[in-house]
Amino acid sequence: MNGATLIGHPDYLKEDWWLVELFPQLNIDDIASIEKEVSVKLSESYVYFLRNISNGLIFQFGTFALYGYVPDFNRNIECRLPFDMYIPNIYERENISNLRQNFFVIGGYDYDGSQLYMDTNTGRVFLCSNTDSAPLYHWETFEDMLLSELKRLYCLYTEDGRCIDDSKTTLPI
Repeated sequence: MNGATLIGHPDYLKEDWWLVELFPQLNIDDIASIEKEVSVKLSESYVYFLRNISNGLIFQFGTFALYGYVPDFNRNIECRLPFDMYIPNIYERENISNLRQNFFVIGGYDYDGSQLYMDTNTGRVFLCSNTDSAPLYHWETFEDMLLSELKRLYCLYTEDGRCIDDSKTTLPI
């Protein structure tokens, strides 16, 4: 299973579905590889998350996700991997207009494909559409975003992961 931590398996779902997926922390060499590949210095708070908490996060079956570092793809169905941070930051970067060099895409929402990016100069986190980096919402820090979003999103679901109101957006706006 490659060390992923899986939390909350509702009885009504297939055995490989979990409410929360956390991935093994990164080491300093992994962080250096990321920064070299994307030509940006990551903020201390985001590095702390990747090194001490989790290399990415999938919450409520992908309703909200923080992307992670995937150095090698593994097609084994038992292997759990985060959504790859290189996809929006390298391979699909040109799909989000006005995305400056110091903006690093860290996650997103499955509701409409909205993205989260961090300004690596200031540490602020922004919500934008999947096509334009114009901010729709922002948080002052990575920690503010993570705590407020997990609390807010948790209230949209029952204990066993069922959406309380399908007509309600999962975005913070």
